[in-house]
Amino acid sequence: MSVDSVEIDPVVVDVAKKYFGLPVDARSRVFAQDARRFVQTSTGTYDIVIMDAYYADALPFHLTTQEFFRETKARMAPDGVMAYNVISALEGDASKLFRSMYKTAGSVWTHLWVFRVNVGQGDVPLGRQNLIVLATDSDVTGPELLARVRARVDGRVEVAGFAEMADDIYSKAVDTSDVPMMSDSYAPTDSLISIK
Repeated sequence: MSVDSVEIDPVVVDVAKKYFGLPVDARSRVFAQDARRFVQTSTGTYDIVIMDAYYADALPFHLTTQEFFRETKARMAPDGVMAYNVISALEGDASKLFRSMYKTAGSVWTHLWVFRVNVGQGDVPLGRQNLIVLATDSDVTGPELLARVRARVDGRVEVAGFAEMADDIYSKAVDTSDVPMMSDSYAPTDSLISIK
């Protein structure tokens, strides 16, 4: 496996190397630059793209837009998967950021799945929480995806509790009728984020 990591703050990269033993070699490269710029200039093809760009109670708007998702998809294998996290509620007024990003990603990819990162905490659709959205054009069905998670991807995943993460899928329809499609010319992330 080869991993490219992109971090905008070079100090974070230095700290990761010095204090957390971040390996940097031919299979694990680290780039200190803006993720959008990296996607625009990269020539690689990726099977998996993981986006985790939250800081405090904000999200860089240029990493939420239809254009960014299209640029990212252009760097991915045809059956590649993008996983992004968003801190939001699933339903109600506090879910606008999640639903807007869901609407935007849904305009680029064929399939989206949402997982609540709250194993053992019960169903809290109105509460602000960490959500993981998977986006892909792969023909895998929802039941196939959940079976693979429960089987720990043929036993290759050793993360404790991984199989139980299948139970945290959000299976209700996501209403996007009252939220905007995010674009480079209109991405009001700050006004969509609920900090309650």
